[in-house]
Amino acid sequence: MIKTLLIKKITKDNLFSAPNNYSKKRYYGYYAKGKHLNENIFLKLRNIIIKNNDSSIKPKNANFCAIHLRRGDFPKNYALTLDYYASALKCIDWVDEYILVTDSRTVYDEVKLKLKCNIHLSSASNMKDDFFEMFNAKNIIMSNSTFCYWATVLGESQYIVHPDKISTDIDWFFYLNKKSSSIFSTFESEQIK
Repeated sequence: MIKTLLIKKITKDNLFSAPNNYSKKRYYGYYAKGKHLNENIFLKLRNIIIKNNDSSIKPKNANFCAIHLRRGDFPKNYALTLDYYASALKCIDWVDEYILVTDSRTVYDEVKLKLKCNIHLSSASNMKDDFFEMFNAKNIIMSNSTFCYWATVLGESQYIVHPDKISTDIDWFFYLNKKSSSIFSTFESEQIK
C-alpha cells in the first residue's frame, strides 16, 4: 500500500488525494480519499493507535463533545467561522460539557462568549494529546483539518458534525467511515480573529 501511494505521489497521480473538482497542483488532504481507504484499513490503523497510546489523555467516562478549532497556519479562506460552531452546537445539545481543542488557545475567551455553553479549554499540552482528546470523544464538532479528521474517523466518535466545505471553494470530500454525522454550512459570516 505505501509503495503504491508513493508511486502515485511521485508520478503526480492524484487518484488518492484530491477531489475531482480540485485543479490546483498542491496535494490537499493526502490519504483522505481513495480506494485505499476501507473498513479493514481503518480497523488496523485504529488498533495500532490504541496499542501504542502513551498519551496522558485517557478515555473519559463523562458525556462530552470535543470541538476542534484550527487557526495556526491556515490561510484566511480556510478558517471556519464561529457561526459554524454555534450552528453545529444545536446538533449536540445532550452532552454535559464541551472541550475546545485548538492550536490557538488565545481564542478561548471569544469562543466561550460566542458559543454560550459549558465549554472548557483542553488540558492537552501537545499535538499528541490534542489528537487523543478528539480520538476519545464520543461526539465531535470537526474543523476542516486533516489532523482532526484522522482523530475523528479512527477514534471513538459516535456522532460527528462537520463543515460542508474544506475551504471557500472546495466541497467536503473526506470519507467518514459510516459514522453518524450532520453537515453545517461554513464561510458565510465574519471570520474569527
